[in-house]
Amino acid sequence: MKLFSLILSVLALVVTIVTLTADFPDLNTLDNIIYLGLMVLLLAISTVGILLNLPEVSRVHHRYRIS
Repeated sequence: MKLFSLILSVLALVVTIVTLTADFPDLNTLDNIIYLGLMVLLLAISTVGILLNLPEVSRVHHRYRIS
């Protein structure tokens, strides 16, 4: 489940960056300012999602050895 959440966060991050670079709004109207604010918020949420899920995925699981 953590891996799925990490994949979704990375996908959201990539889509947000591509959308912001391809269709950057002009900041003359309030609608475009709100749009840019929502895109920045989505960028921040997906970055936090990556940071929260990355340690869980990269953790090495040790097996117990019986001596």
